[in-house]
Amino acid sequence: VTDWARSATPGLVILTGNAGTGKTAVAEAFCQALGATLPQADELAEVAPGRWIVKDLSALPDHGPRATALATALGYRTTTQVLICANEGVLRDAIDTIGSIPIALALELGLRQGAVRHDDVTIVNVNRQRPTGGLIWDKLLDFVTREDLWTGCANCPFGTGGCPMRRNAEKLRLPAVREQLRALVRLGTGEAVPTLREVLAILSWAIVGNHDCARVKARVRDLGNEAFTASD
Repeated sequence: VTDWARSATPGLVILTGNAGTGKTAVAEAFCQALGATLPQADELAEVAPGRWIVKDLSALPDHGPRATALATALGYRTTTQVLICANEGVLRDAIDTIGSIPIALALELGLRQGAVRHDDVTIVNVNRQRPTGGLIWDKLLDFVTREDLWTGCANCPFGTGGCPMRRNAEKLRLPAVREQLRALVRLGTGEAVPTLREVLAILSWAIVGNHDCARVKARVRDLGNEAFTASD
């Protein structure tokens, strides 16, 4: 999507999927690629010259505004770029309202295949993305273990092996550990496809657990060399 935004090639991209699958994050990346910011409003908005976005079609109040936004976007697609984020049910209703049979057929195919392009309309079913796929798993772990998140607080005991949070983040940067966790997530999810939000929550818990800086430092103090004195 960011490559497409920079290319200025006209067309319409529709991202459809449940909450937590990353639609808004992609919309944000689209805007950033254009040097713009994600609009606060959900309706069709021009974020840069010739670049339009519907941040959340599902948030528009009823069938009328949703169908109007979709019809307008379809009209713009030959000369500008338009990105639409929408829940599947809302998108299906809007397509039915405007009576676009080719787009309805493209949606059905996209939902089954994961993505489809019909002329200058691309539909991506983000529910189909597996977080353990080769293109995304390492990026997710890079995101939650990146160095700037785990620099430590004042008097952090990490140097003496006393901070399990920073140690966990450090270990999750190792390829072998990442591959083991990937296998566990694949096994645990089975045929289900968890949302990115759910996976990020699990990864965050895997690093932090029930720890916080104050509790870690207190435990190191209570178990370390300063826990007892000669008088004790």
